[in-house]
Amino acid sequence: MALGDLLKKLYKKKDELNERELDKDVYDASGVEQAEDGFSNIEGEILKTQGNRDITEEQEVAQKSKLFVFGGIVLIVLLLILGVVFVYFKIVGSAFLEEKVEISISGSSEVRSAENTAYTIRVENFNRVALQNVKISLNYSETMVIQDKPYIQKEGFKSSKIVVGSIKAKEKKEYEVIFKPFGPRDRQVFLNAAVQYQPSNFNSEFEKLAQKSIVIKSSPITITLIPVKKAASGEKVHLDAIVKNNSNLEFEDLELKLDYPEGFSFEVSNPAPSRDKNIWRFEKLGSKAQIKVGIDGIIEGVPDSLKNFKAELGERRTDNEMLVFTENEAVMKMISSRVEIRQEVISDSIYAGESTTYNIKFKNTSDVPLRDLILIQYIDSEVIKKEKVRVPLGHYDSKNNTVIWKASQVPALKLLMPGEEGLAITNLPTINEVPMNNENDKNFTINSYVELESLDIDSPLWQNKRIRSSQKQVSINSKMIVEVEGLFHSEELPNTGPIPTVINEETTFTIYMRIKNTSNDLKNVILTTKFPSGIVWKNNYFPRDAGMDFNERTNELKLIIGSVEAGAGFISPEKKYAFQVGVIPSENQLGERAYILNDLTTTAIDTFTGNEVSYEFSVLDVSQIKDVEAKLIDTRQ
Repeated sequence: MALGDLLKKLYKKKDELNERELDKDVYDASGVEQAEDGFSNIEGEILKTQGNRDITEEQEVAQKSKLFVFGGIVLIVLLLILGVVFVYFKIVGSAFLEEKVEISISGSSEVRSAENTAYTIRVENFNRVALQNVKISLNYSETMVIQDKPYIQKEGFKSSKIVVGSIKAKEKKEYEVIFKPFGPRDRQVFLNAAVQYQPSNFNSEFEKLAQKSIVIKSSPITITLIPVKKAASGEKVHLDAIVKNNSNLEFEDLELKLDYPEGFSFEVSNPAPSRDKNIWRFEKLGSKAQIKVGIDGIIEGVPDSLKNFKAELGERRTDNEMLVFTENEAVMKMISSRVEIRQEVISDSIYAGESTTYNIKFKNTSDVPLRDLILIQYIDSEVIKKEKVRVPLGHYDSKNNTVIWKASQVPALKLLMPGEEGLAITNLPTINEVPMNNENDKNFTINSYVELESLDIDSPLWQNKRIRSSQKQVSINSKMIVEVEGLFHSEELPNTGPIPTVINEETTFTIYMRIKNTSNDLKNVILTTKFPSGIVWKNNYFPRDAGMDFNERTNELKLIIGSVEAGAGFISPEKKYAFQVGVIPSENQLGERAYILNDLTTTAIDTFTGNEVSYEFSVLDVSQIKDVEAKLIDTRQ
């Protein structure tokens, strides 16, 4: 029997064998379809078994229930673990909250200048964890001077720090800082405190800020300014500055500084200033003590204008900075002048050796006649040629350097009616050469002012029976000197060619220029000269970095000098330049002057007078060569 037939017979459907209970080790092939070639195509499913027995439907449901219960238990366990983790981190996280760290500044918001004031810096940690690397940064107004404490580290005029270290949980720390505030009344200053820290359970750094606004309400020291309330232009005025200590404290090394208004000219004070005509230093100001400073000067201004005087008192911190304790101001009102005086000159600057003429005009601007006036001109200068001073109708006092006019020679001074005007004239010549002995001999001037005196001038102050004009200044321009010299024998620039010069043959010469300057610094200095036709520029000069610029088309040489300091050639070395030229004489120059340089001029800016100045110098010809006889000769047969 074939194998296929045997299998069909053994496993035919509805066979009694199919009705029999299979042994547990027998495979059930009833669901397996037969292939046409007699082999089985296994597509059935494997019987589910539990242990060594077949799984019933009830058993399968029970098994699924068990799996469901097991999964629920696992899920609950996982949820419990997640809950524990969440609660842990929640508890740990809530152990530190930034808002549970506080910093505060306690102390007075209103203080007195120059008196010590204490403030308490308090840092509180309300968290359940400690704070570490804690420090407090203090910033304050530059007029708040912090006092020394062991725990305070100063970092500058306006900042300090306190190194705290650590703060435990639920702990607070306090630090006292003492400041001495400086400033006038109602000045506002500030104190800022910032705490920087790191929680013990974090790596990050946090910061919190506290601020304190402080107002200076008073000062133990006061300044009172008492000026003349009204003054006319040109009058002498007096100002008292009274410094008073109203406290029981003693102050040292104080400084009083006065700021004068425009138009005020300081004359004298009692006591004398310590420096700069407006600063007085006091080594000590005792309890309830008072110091008075009296200042005299001349005020100028237009009628109805206000002149403001300001005073500051404090301690000098640096050369350019003062801690101000207190300050005050006072105002002076300008009124119409009782007498108007003017000095007029043609020019505000002249050269040494020139003269200047002053037209002094005076006018009665009051409503009352002025009788028996005296007019005095006060002159201050080192360069006046006193023996040549000319004063029509007046007298020059050479000892005191003053000019006086009286009614005996000037009729207008006998009686000057309201609105009338008079005239006086002075001619002041200057010396030819200003003194040049040291570095201080520079920037010479002629300064003068005029006073008109009359007992009829309506003024409550005796000194204002004299009316003073504004000061007039005439500046002396600096004078540059250029010395030109031609040489054949030169170490810097050796020359060649026949000496004496020969027709149609070239001889070279070195031209030296020595530049000197008198009383003022000069800038933008340029020297210009032109060569006659036939003079050859050799492009050889000394020093080699000199600014020599030659134009072949115009035969013009420009020497860019730049600056020449005052006293060059007198109290400091002169400036020296040299250049080389070639001379080729022609036949028509026999018996004529053979020029080398024409039109030598310089231009410059006088830094003192502000004027653009120029100078002209003589020309140079071959016959002026100093070290040889270079005059042209005729060598033809």
